[in-house]
Formats: sequence, C-alpha cells, structure tokens
Amino acid sequence: MRILFATTPATGHVQPVLGLALAARAAGHDIAWASGREAMPQLRAHGSAGAEGGSPWEEVRRGYRERGLQGRTLEPRTASAFSFPHLFGEVAAQDMLPGLRAAVAELRPDLVVHEIGCLAAPLAARLGGVPHVSHAFGLPLPTANLEAASTRLAPAWAAHGLPAPRLCGLFDHGSIEFAPSSLAAGAAHRAQAERVWRQRPASVTAAPGAALPPSLAAFLDAAKAAGRPVVYVTFGTVFNAGAAFGPVIEAARRLDAAFVATTGAVDSGVSRADGAEWPANVWVGEYVPQSLLLPRCAAVVSHGGAGTAFGAAGEGLAQLFVPQGADQFRNADAFVAVGAALLLEGAAATPAAIATAVTRLLGEAAFGTAARRLRDEIAGMPMPADTVRALEQTFGPRRG
Repeated sequence: MRILFATTPATGHVQPVLGLALAARAAGHDIAWASGREAMPQLRAHGSAGAEGGSPWEEVRRGYRERGLQGRTLEPRTASAFSFPHLFGEVAAQDMLPGLRAAVAELRPDLVVHEIGCLAAPLAARLGGVPHVSHAFGLPLPTANLEAASTRLAPAWAAHGLPAPRLCGLFDHGSIEFAPSSLAAGAAHRAQAERVWRQRPASVTAAPGAALPPSLAAFLDAAKAAGRPVVYVTFGTVFNAGAAFGPVIEAARRLDAAFVATTGAVDSGVSRADGAEWPANVWVGEYVPQSLLLPRCAAVVSHGGAGTAFGAAGEGLAQLFVPQGADQFRNADAFVAVGAALLLEGAAATPAAIATAVTRLLGEAAFGTAARRLRDEIAGMPMPADTVRALEQTFGPRRG
C-alpha cells in the first residue's frame, strides 16, 4: 500500500505516529508524510520524506490566540474544551487543508493515517476518495470537544457541498488507540470509532544512532555509583515557558536524588546562564530522547503530556503530574486513578509539596507496584507491526 501519514507538526503529535509509519515502511509499504515544517528535521532523521503543509506552528498558535482568545481567561483544567475546537478545529484545520489536499492528489495514497488533532485530514481524504484512519496521541478525546470542533469545521465542509460529519469525520473508517484498558476506563476516555485497533504506545523519540550527551551519561553513571535514584523532570515542548520549573528545582535541593531536567528550546523561566543557580544534583539540557533516558530513571515529574506520561508508563515508572493545560489534567486523573501517580495542581505545587510527593513515589511500594502493573498491561498490547498487518487486511495489500 501507499500510506500518507498526516500530522500537525507539534512534537507530541508526530512522535506517537512515527512508530506505525516506521513499521509500515519495514513491512514494504510506501510511506509519505504531510506536516508542518517544524516536523521535517525529525522525519528526515528517521529517513522519511515529508511534504510541508500549512504555516509554521507558532504562526498557527498565534492566529489562534488572536482570533479565539480575545478577552478570555481560561482555567487550565477546563481550557481544552475551548482550545481544542478553536486551535485544531478552526485555525489549524483550515491552515493545513490546502496542503493536505495537494498531497492526496499528488501521491494518490491507498490510505491516510492521521493523528487525531489533524482535523483537516478527514475532509482531504474524503475529497480525494481515500479511506482514512485516525491515530491517537493520548487518551481518547472527550466527545464534547470533538462536537465543538465539528461546529468550527462545518464551513470548510460546506464549502465543498458536504454536510459536517459527526465528530469531525475522524472515525469514519476506524481508529488506532493506545490507551491501556485500565487507563481508559473513564466515560470521557472511551474510543469513538466502531472499528478500533489497539496498539502499544510507541512514541519514537530517538533517531537512529542517537546517544545521550556525554555529560549526562557521566552524571547518570555517578548517580548509579552513589546509589541515588534518578528522577526525570520535563514540561514538554509547548508548556515549558512558565514558572513550573522553579518549584521542582527548589524541591531537588531537598532530596538525595539525581534530577535530569529538560527545558525544551525556549527559556523555561529558570536561568541557564548562571550555573550556580542549579543544584549539584540536577543536570539540565534542552532536549534528551526519552527512550534513551527513561530506562535509567526511578520516577518522573512532568506536566503530564501524553508522550511523557505513556513513555514513563511503558517503563513502569511512578509519576508526579504538575499539569499546565490541554489534555494533561485528564492524563493525570487517569494515572492517579490506577495508583501509579500523584497530582499537584496550580498553587499546590510548592517546593515542599513536590519534595514530599517525590519522596513518596520513591519510597512507597504501592506506587511502584501500580506502575509495573501498568507497564505489564502495555507490554501485552499489539505492536505497530501488528497494526500494519490489520490495516493490510482491511484496506488492501502492498502495491508491490
């Protein structure tokens, strides 16, 4: 088959789909990508060509802020009910649609696989007469968010003489979901499609040949020699510009553990210019492939983005969530419900509270037991290669 993978360019939306794309290529299928320019270096690192579609992601987000947020103050826990329909259903979808239509027309794929935030893909596939399958980047999205996004998308469908489909048309031909059953037990976490393929979370973060920075490798070796547990700290690549790092770093000063903090490519609000501001037990860098780091960790402190949360779950790590927005609160609630995590929200995330929470995660056996149970559940889920075979059976054989 020839498969077109379509994603918004945000890192957390590309990485979960990459595992399936690489498995499809390994099985002999022709694969192509349509995404924003920010995704191109990552795709090229994995040997995949990509067609740029739409404006730079920061411009898309700026357009969302200018068009959708005027005069509004959103509460972080409930913000996604507004931001998802407006950012993904209105601004991003309309921005990406021309490029996706062009990619479908040029490549003539047998199937389009698109992450669930790429809401232009169902319309582009429909106009091109191609079946499409949605791919999760986390827990299934709440129905209310998708219904609101459908309303925002209706003019785009109407412009082509088509009625707006239910739930943005995302699930017309099926969906790939990777939330373990125990995490997806809540009513808001149910899969929306009639045809669902379950797949192990397979977020790909390390390019072929990648290695840990030498200074980090030495830091981790020293921690192991000293018998100190390693705690990974991240607030992702989108919600990393606030003051969330400060309390975590202050908490690290109080603990006999080694902390690895990745700040992302923008200033996290914690100065990196003066090394004296960082405790000796904290290593700081902008980015480290999680797939190389997490196996050497004992716990994770994060915003609760899906890539980090599910990556840590696959390694059986207990987690502390300090959510900032988007789907992070729903992720945190789901992990707390199965006993594998703790949650601190807003003003409750003080240095003292964070230090206490990390101490509990490292010292109380119940958290480790629940995290390992979740790890074993994930390990029993189908691999991306299994999903490829299922797609072959449903949508046709290779072209040869």
